[in-house]
Amino acid sequence: MKHVILFSLGFILSLPAMADSGVGPDVELVCPCSYESGSSSSVTPRVGFVNRGSTATEALVLGVYAHEEEHFFEFENAQRVTDIPITSSLSDGSEIAIADFSGSFKPPGTGSYHVNFSCYESS
Repeated sequence: MKHVILFSLGFILSLPAMADSGVGPDVELVCPCSYESGSSSSVTPRVGFVNRGSTATEALVLGVYAHEEEHFFEFENAQRVTDIPITSSLSDGSEIAIADFSGSFKPPGTGSYHVNFSCYESS
C-alpha cells in the first residue's frame, strides 16, 4: 500500500485546497480542488487524478485525515475521518476529470481542524 500526502487545507465546512502530489511519481492530483462537509455524516471532496505512468494503477482510495496542527509536516495525531474509493484502476496515460466524490464521515470532535488527503493504491 502506497501513501502520499496530496494536500493540506483548513477545515471548517467548505474549504479550498492546494495540491502537492499524487500516488508515486506518476499519479497526480488535478486541481482546483475543494472539500465540503454539509452534514455531520458526509463529506464531498472535489478532485481529479491523472496517471502519467506507463502502467495502470491498482484501486485508488482517497483517505481523509483531520488534525489540529497547521502544517501537514507537523501533524502527529491525525484522525482518519473517511476512506473514499475512487476507482478500481486508472489506466496508464488516462485521467479522472475533476468531480465530486462522496463518502461517509466520522467527525473528529469539536474544534478547528486542518484536513489532509492521502491517496493510496489498494489491492
